[in-house]
Amino acid sequence: MSTPQDVVTKVCAVPSDLHQRGDVSVVRLLQESGYEAVRGAVSAPAIQQHLETHPHLIDEWAVYSNDKRCSSGWYFDDSRYSTGHFSSAAGRTREQVFSERSRACAEFIKHELDSILENVA
Repeated sequence: MSTPQDVVTKVCAVPSDLHQRGDVSVVRLLQESGYEAVRGAVSAPAIQQHLETHPHLIDEWAVYSNDKRCSSGWYFDDSRYSTGHFSSAAGRTREQVFSERSRACAEFIKHELDSILENVA
C-alpha cells in the first residue's frame, strides 16, 4: 500500500499524466494513485509542500482548472490565488483567496479530488 506522501506525489501529477497518457480519466488516475484509501491522511498542507518543491505542477493544475468544461465544480484562479466552487446557477461561491499561490492550488487539488470521489461513489 502507498504511503500518504507517495499518494501526494501521484495526485499532484494528475494533469501531466492526463496529458501524457491521453487515454485515461481522472477517476482512473485517482484509483491508480491509491488516494481513496489514504484520503484522510492527505492534507492540503502536504500537497502544498509538494507543490512548493515542484512549482511547475501549479502551472499544470492552472491549465487543468481552466480547461474544465462542466456546469459546476471547483476552480483554481491562478491570477488571484483563489479557489472556490462554480455552478451555472449560483456563479462563484465558497471562494477563498490566499497570499500564496501554492496554498490556493493545494486547496483546489484537495477539493477537486474529494469532489470527484464523491461523484463516483
